Amino acid sequence: RGKERCMRRVENNEEGSGDKREGKWVILEADLRDARREPLDPANSPLFVELNGMIGLKAVKESVVRLARLAEENWKSEEAGEDVIDIVLHRVFLGNPGTGKTSIAKVYGRLLKEMGYLSNGDVIVVGASKLTGDVIGSSAKKTNELLDSAAGKVLVIDEAYVLANSTYGKEALDVLVERIQGGPGEDIAVILCGYEEEMRKMMRDCNPGLNRRFRMEDAFRFEDYSDEELVIIMQQRAHGMGLYVSEEIARSVVKKVIAKQRAKPNFGNVGAVNNLLDRGKERCMRRVENNEEGSGDKREGKWVILEADLRDARREPLDPANSPLFVELNGMIGLKAVKESVVRLARLAEENWKSEEAGEDVI
Repeated sequence: RGKERCMRRVENNEEGSGDKREGKWVILEADLRDARREPLDPANSPLFVELNGMIGLKAVKESVVRLARLAEENWKSEEAGEDVIDIVLHRVFLGNPGTGKTSIAKVYGRLLKEMGYLSNGDVIVVGASKLTGDVIGSSAKKTNELLDSAAGKVLVIDEAYVLANSTYGKEALDVLVERIQGGPGEDIAVILCGYEEEMRKMMRDCNPGLNRRFRMEDAFRFEDYSDEELVIIMQQRAHGMGLYVSEEIARSVVKKVIAKQRAKPNFGNVGAVNNLLDRGKERCMRRVENNEEGSGDKREGKWVILEADLRDARREPLDPANSPLFVELNGMIGLKAVKESVVRLARLAEENWKSEEAGEDVI
């Protein structure tokens, strides 16, 4: 690194560059010390202005600010010739899908570059399968190649816990432990993403060095977005798609549609919003094509989305007494207990439909 910085000074014709002694390039202390710029001020840095402008992510923002403060203290200590506290670049990101992990990884990369910990700061995002092969030794080869390509950058491995489920995945984890030491000047940051329970299990059951390289106590925790935050996100995403969703409709859809998805495991957060908007746009365009009433309306130059476009396309509940489907079912010989179970399911769906129409909770 010292030689690289020395050559850069020579190329840029900087003061003190080009000096030789005994026919060799003279290396300055600054070439060999970590190239830290003056510390970033979280109160004024454009990077932190951008970070604070992101919706939600309170715990993550606090973690990033703590990192910047630690870097600031290290800078002061280094200038005073005192010992510094090692900053671990490798992180664990914990949380459900769609909670902003990739967006934060990009900010994290730029932050590390600004502070002089990474030479590039770009972000590479891969799934766990990119590290694994199908024969012994192939995972090591793929993982080494991936790490080589990520020099100076942030490497994000999504659903990293999957690596713990196979021999080939564990081989990839072993390579990570071997290659990633966490020492000064390493010039790479690796981020392992996943659900907390699965990630803890991986740290507990796999290579013991893994937990030392990726400390769970330093993890960035991504909470699910609140309903209020999802309302804002829905309107912003819609705007970017050329759609207009009123605040009233966004609130209603979050309450009646997204709330049901939130109750399920691994809630998709922004992904759930994107899916609804994709479907809403498709239905809106269909209304326009069919010249239906209320279609073709625009506001602020964007297509107006109706609540019906965004809500689950549920038909009115089936009537077991009259539905052709139930006539067919009842015409089958025997199966009394099964028929009763299907009717109970239909009755529950009917009650849920009524509750949803009334804005009440559903089962």
